[in-house]
Amino acid sequence: MCENFNRVFVYMLREFLKQTDPKTIRGVSKERMLIQKKPTPTDFQKYSVQRWAISELITAILANPCNSAEDTAYRLALTFYKCAYAAVDSRMYEVFHIAAEFVDKEVIGLFRNNQGIYP
Repeated sequence: MCENFNRVFVYMLREFLKQTDPKTIRGVSKERMLIQKKPTPTDFQKYSVQRWAISELITAILANPCNSAEDTAYRLALTFYKCAYAAVDSRMYEVFHIAAEFVDKEVIGLFRNNQGIYP
């Protein structure tokens, strides 16, 4: 059962990467595109790091098929936090901290309900 859920979760993550690919976004007609502000360099860095974190999560889930996707995401978030606090400069810290926060708050949050409780 765990492997089937992991497979579906990886499929969802890959679809997210496809939908947020800059080439894909540029190809969408303006009629269907939401009006967005021009991203700042900080926003661009955040989006890039989040896409990288998802790629790392996909790799980790596929490498550990017997573990649940949630457990794998939790372990990856902890690894990113460890790397952030072991960083030798502020840029490394920022990259790993963005990745850790994204996996911890957004991805793991998918497994919880609105009150932060597991169903």
